[in-house]
Amino acid sequence: MSKAIAFSKATSVASAVALAGLLGGAHAAQAEAPPGGENVDAHLGFNITTDYYHRGVAQENEGVIFQPEFEVGWNVWEGDVMGEEVALRPYLGAWTSIHDGGSPSGGPSAIYESRYILGGEVGLPYNFDLDLGYTFFNFPGGVINDTQEFHATLGYDAIDVLEMTGLDMGGQLGLDLYKTVVAETTSGRHGPDTGVYGEFGIHASYDIDALGEDMPVTASIGSTLGWSYNDYYQPTPGVNNRDWGFVSLDLGAEMPLHGVIPDEFGAWSVETGLSLTWLGNAPSALGGQLGITGPGPGATSRERFKVLWNTSIGVDF
Repeated sequence: MSKAIAFSKATSVASAVALAGLLGGAHAAQAEAPPGGENVDAHLGFNITTDYYHRGVAQENEGVIFQPEFEVGWNVWEGDVMGEEVALRPYLGAWTSIHDGGSPSGGPSAIYESRYILGGEVGLPYNFDLDLGYTFFNFPGGVINDTQEFHATLGYDAIDVLEMTGLDMGGQLGLDLYKTVVAETTSGRHGPDTGVYGEFGIHASYDIDALGEDMPVTASIGSTLGWSYNDYYQPTPGVNNRDWGFVSLDLGAEMPLHGVIPDEFGAWSVETGLSLTWLGNAPSALGGQLGITGPGPGATSRERFKVLWNTSIGVDF
């Protein structure tokens, strides 16, 4: 999702606390707040996927799965710390997963899941960024508990490292890393207890000019690892709910559409991705209990490998 500040996806609570002190030093710089107007940005996106998996747990694997999203943010503050630019951007977002067959439990609502997000992003020195947010989850079909969670994400853009080592290939190669910690604050998504989830990802990208300057393609490859710190995957009889959740090999390609759609209609882009995903015991069992990977609710079948594909189109204003 394109934003006023470039951010990856994720973080650790300990890192968030440490970086909060660094952010406090930014206020001492007494930088002027941006005037407003041109610092407001918005994103509208539409995603279609073959299967919907949430942190390794199957949610739906049949029919049409359509997932619109919207986000609006405001770059409210910019400054200079240790010779590096920093910025603060609060945002509001919404995301929905719509299934043509209703919920997996047979519920009548086509809206399987909705999320409402309140958060803030901080651009930090040395190409680090921090994203803190609170998400409200709602399931109209009742197949999963409505819940709320806090997330913290620390991201790092390794462009300087690539340049120092001469691996940036003239600016065409990029490398991003992130670490996320999620803490449920009400009931758990799959059980009565609140849980804590962790995720780490590393992704490299390469700019390809095969279609010309007006329609460059950015190809990417990377890996994502998700796991339960405590009670995130529950209830899962016979497996450890601190088990690892999943690991994936992620392939993707993104292309701006300004060569097709005039800029006055916003900055449009299209993206497609393929993930080869290996699932742990706990999320596999949960998928069976939801009736996705087994014959029905209460099933214990194990699905350990899945190929997931999705494509999306979005516009930034």
